[in-house]
Amino acid sequence: MGKNIYKIFLLYFLFIFADISGQKAAANYSIEGTPGELKINVNLWGYVNLPGRYEVPISTNLLQLLTFAGGPKTHATMDDIVIYRVNENEKMIELEIDLEDPEDSVPADLKLFDEDTIVIDYSAGVGWRDFFSLIAAPLALLATIAIALDRLSK
Repeated sequence: MGKNIYKIFLLYFLFIFADISGQKAAANYSIEGTPGELKINVNLWGYVNLPGRYEVPISTNLLQLLTFAGGPKTHATMDDIVIYRVNENEKMIELEIDLEDPEDSVPADLKLFDEDTIVIDYSAGVGWRDFFSLIAAPLALLATIAIALDRLSK
């Protein structure tokens, strides 16, 4: 019986962590603007539907970039967006943007520059539905294995 329990736990962890290796590679996107308009390259990282490197028209602002990326994911924190930018003195600066409070968003801060890196973080708040959906599948798998082992032992 000890070997069977070992196999059950091994299968359990294989199913839980099987998706780790299935992560997508980084993507490059190019957005067309008006003919002749200059383009800039920006990086969009974090909890958006299509993260990656974007080649966008120079007139693109942060809200438009988020729209190109399919919008934020469910638990994205839109009140703590960070833009990493190299200033004219060749120093890295951080701009913090709060898109949940429009009065705090200065239009000049929403302007993007070449080689900006935008990071959208996530909220760690997990509801009971998230917890249940995380636990339900492994429990169902364990129950199925236990029933199969019980029937095989008879």
